[in-house]
Amino acid sequence: MEQCGDRIDNDCNGFVDDVDEGEDGLYDCLRIGIFGIAGLNASSTSTSGLRQTGFRWNACKRGPMKSSRPPPSPTTTSSFLIASSVPTPKRKPVCFTDWVEAGGGVMSMTGYTGGLEDTDRPNSLLEALNLNYAGGLTSGPVTSFESHPSVSGITSVTFSGGFAVAAVNPNITSTVKVATLPNDSAAAMVSTVGNGRVFAWGDEWIEFDSEWTSMPEIPKFWAGVTAWLGHYR
Repeated sequence: MEQCGDRIDNDCNGFVDDVDEGEDGLYDCLRIGIFGIAGLNASSTSTSGLRQTGFRWNACKRGPMKSSRPPPSPTTTSSFLIASSVPTPKRKPVCFTDWVEAGGGVMSMTGYTGGLEDTDRPNSLLEALNLNYAGGLTSGPVTSFESHPSVSGITSVTFSGGFAVAAVNPNITSTVKVATLPNDSAAAMVSTVGNGRVFAWGDEWIEFDSEWTSMPEIPKFWAGVTAWLGHYR
């Protein structure tokens, strides 16, 4: 029987610690660290919804990565960060990039203040992973998704006043678009960096209560993204 923490593929299905007792697609063994500032709109439903699965949760507003704890690998229980309105690092995020390359998973969202920091702050971390936010504010909804395991089965997700996602170097084939806005720019892109995975989404509305309670595909969207980041897809 599969169990959290032993780092053994007990059921021999090719995945380590893939416990999902609620059978909701949200894997109980994932460890989540939130790096950033909470949005102004209520997001308790999304937070509690993820916590109820058994996710171990931690918040950090400084960093980006100061811990000397060894990073995860694809064969161990994975961790990832949710970055929204992240502070600008005071130094090049070398250790952050190293953590991702060693097997860490990162999901990034934007925030909104109306200033350049809306893109500059998250870009200070993402650009080392070949992703950034660009352009002016744009809206969805997003109804065009590529055939990628992170967004499998998703047909419509809200997107309101966010930013397009772009590749810093478009020639790197491990960075691909997985969701498209009505103006044909990317709502989401994924990047494989070493053994790690990155999912960049151009908006923050997917974390708010209004979307979790009114759009059934939002929890499904989160399940797909976290499963892919955790190497369960």
